[in-house]
Amino acid sequence: MRFSKFRLAAMATSATLLTGLAVSPAAPAVANPNPARITDASWWLMGQLLDLEPGSQNGGIYASKPGYHNTRNANDSDDYSVRHAKDQGGPGDKAAAYDWTFPDAQFAGDLTGMSPANDFAGVIDPGDFKALAADYSTIAKYSKRLLASGKDDSDDRLDGWKEFFGQTNGDREVEGYDFRSDRLSSSDDSHLWHIHLSENREQTESYDNKRALLSVLRGETVEEWKRGKLYDSFSGDARADLVVHSGSEISIRKATNGGFDAGALVTTGWGRYHGVDVPNGLGRLHYADFDGDHLTDLIVHDGSDINVRLNTGGGFDSGKTVTTGWGRYHGLHVANGLGRIHFADYNADGRADLIVHDGSDINVRLNTGSGFDSGKTVTTGWGRYHGQHITNGLGRLFFADYNGDGKDDLIVHDGSDVNVRLNVGGFDSGTTATTGWGRFHGLQVTNSLGSLNLA
Repeated sequence: MRFSKFRLAAMATSATLLTGLAVSPAAPAVANPNPARITDASWWLMGQLLDLEPGSQNGGIYASKPGYHNTRNANDSDDYSVRHAKDQGGPGDKAAAYDWTFPDAQFAGDLTGMSPANDFAGVIDPGDFKALAADYSTIAKYSKRLLASGKDDSDDRLDGWKEFFGQTNGDREVEGYDFRSDRLSSSDDSHLWHIHLSENREQTESYDNKRALLSVLRGETVEEWKRGKLYDSFSGDARADLVVHSGSEISIRKATNGGFDAGALVTTGWGRYHGVDVPNGLGRLHYADFDGDHLTDLIVHDGSDINVRLNTGGGFDSGKTVTTGWGRYHGLHVANGLGRIHFADYNADGRADLIVHDGSDINVRLNTGSGFDSGKTVTTGWGRYHGQHITNGLGRLFFADYNGDGKDDLIVHDGSDVNVRLNVGGFDSGTTATTGWGRFHGLQVTNSLGSLNLA
């Protein structure tokens, strides 16, 4: 897992894990209702929009009408949504537009003629509303961000999008921007209460393109976005949430402005994976991005095997074994143990590598896409850093990106000090980043107050 500069957290023992995982529901409350016409990435985006602004509504993705809401295959060959080269790629049978509705911007009168089917399809007739009053402040917040990003030549986050329509200033006129042509545009007055987004059709399966849009909508600067891309996360929004391994279940508690939500169960059957030092334990779980898609995967150290279960957006797949022979790397405190394993991005390619703390050596096995290479030793002399609970132990090692360059560094908890050794193709001689942590080596150590974690 990669971090854009780590944060040091002192914690008492707990059943929960605070990690760099950023977790939000992978889609709206129900599964993709129309996978034949809507990509999983598109449905994921709609869920992210609804999470971004509680109370907002899904105004529709696919609709059987001309334009981006329809598929390329179903449009006439001369329709504006299919002619450009950027609309010739991607699946021909999927929609490429999104309507994000803001009820507070809808006229405060009785709705007439609305139906769930029409609402889902994005068909909203201005005549359905009796015009009395509307609050445009929420829709304007997001529309202004889209407009500013489109007009900024140094901001490339919306290069994968064709256009947006919305309301920026409460004047009852629709504002929009054509990102491809770099010009202002407008549309009908239904866009006073919903934001319409047209995506380049070649991007409909891309999560990264949608994350770039979400960065703009969250109000991040370009620099914040570039730093945020160093994060891997469960859902791609780069916020640290709680991952709870409780008994056999793994659930996610999403970060909110005031704490964490009530959580959602994402997988079960892991009751024997709290460590092999636990009675009847089979192994333990790790979380890291194995395939470089910025979604955190579940990596299972199961006896001697390392199995990878890829993040599907709403949970994890059935997995596959990518390497074996690691039965003695569950920690030195385990009978016949030789060391322990970590997963970190050593070479900044976006994929988690296998870091083996083998006795006194640190060996790196680079991710090949389907497994790990034969590895090399990058530093040695760490035989007493398997934890202070080990006989003659001085401390323990962590791996995280301290300086934000995308390469995970070696973080050494040495007695009371936390030292950082930067990744320079090995690790440098290091500097002390903070001190005073001598009683945070884990509650299994005499007189300890807790433990340290990086997030």
